[in-house]
Amino acid sequence: QPGGGGTNTASIQRAQGGVPAATIAVPGRYAHSPAMMIHLADYANVVRLAEATLRSLTPDVIRRNS
Repeated sequence: QPGGGGTNTASIQRAQGGVPAATIAVPGRYAHSPAMMIHLADYANVVRLAEATLRSLTPDVIRRNS
């Protein structure tokens, strides 16, 4: 994420000499409140993105990008 981000992904990525890691997030309003607001189409598209990404992660792809 720009400006340093707000997740632990970078720390995980550097653990034990390098661990493949990525962040996928649903865009929304009021993220740090008791009720974050999202658009359901955004949620559905994030699910589709995650599914497609996971399907593409063969052992060879992971080795080449580690």
